Amino acid sequence: MSETRQAYLIYSDWLTLPRVAMELAVSVEKVREWISRADDPLPARLPPGNKKQVRIYRPEMDAWMLRNFTLKGV
Repeated sequence: MSETRQAYLIYSDWLTLPRVAMELAVSVEKVREWISRADDPLPARLPPGNKKQVRIYRPEMDAWMLRNFTLKGV
């Protein structure tokens, strides 16, 4: 009997760095680089009680992408 595997993605407005990297098809290191930029960094926040694992709020990421990504004609 064959097993069918299904991947379930949980939708959240608060994204981890690996999730942001996956959605934007870049490395986690690239996301960290964007967060560390001096000029218009990608907004990242620490949840209460968490000192290491930042989260990125999806609407802020979308607005940042519109400001920083180049529109290309296809």
